[in-house]
Amino acid sequence: MSRVLYDKGFNPDSAINLVSTCRDEICRPFTEKLDGKWGEHFSISSLGGMVFCGTTGFGAGMAHSPQVGGKERYAFWAGPHIAFGTAGEVGQIYRAGREGISNACGALIALNGQIASGKLDTQLNPTDTEMSLLRQAVLSKLSYGQQPNLVGITYAAHDVIKEQVEMTAEKAASKEGSEYVIISGVQIHGALGYNYWWPGSITHYANGKATDLNSEFEKAISYYNLVDFINGKALEHAQASAGMRLPALAADAV
Repeated sequence: MSRVLYDKGFNPDSAINLVSTCRDEICRPFTEKLDGKWGEHFSISSLGGMVFCGTTGFGAGMAHSPQVGGKERYAFWAGPHIAFGTAGEVGQIYRAGREGISNACGALIALNGQIASGKLDTQLNPTDTEMSLLRQAVLSKLSYGQQPNLVGITYAAHDVIKEQVEMTAEKAASKEGSEYVIISGVQIHGALGYNYWWPGSITHYANGKATDLNSEFEKAISYYNLVDFINGKALEHAQASAGMRLPALAADAV
């Protein structure tokens, strides 16, 4: 993804990252990886990866961008997260220091449970503002009576977040003095602590024109084989574990 952006003139010396992931601590490896490649980012994050900071928050981050060739450049990385293949069910994950199984994304799982129960409070709760706003936003993507599974509601959250970034950036960014790329997707927590990114959209905005960069991204990763990577890591771990049983990892490697 970074190679595609570099080709468009976005790099650590010419651009700033504005990043939205869930507040969850297990999302940190992704943002730390970004910071290692790009330098420190400006956070636009909220619960579930939602983007509620508005034009004021975006304007603050944009004002911190380098100015190169008379332009500011922003790279938005935004999306929800889900655990997959780390334990039994989709959404389940083990956290250090906790005996029982945990989950991700907890906010989306809670919302899914409320939908399944038929008991939804759509009012704005001043003691739980972010969850109230998340609930309202995600429900707007569902049909009346629809009961999605966790994967489905994560996709719905992705669509919400993508639109939040698109609409806010359009209002906050200068069309003449800036250009930006929006990368939306879903962060996936896999086995052995590995994190993956499902790319939902990659769009470049410059001079009032939006350009889809998905084909360039596909070309950039054409040499990469995820199955080979996972199987290789599974073999390494199995050899290092000296015969330990690895049910979750085996499920990932199939």
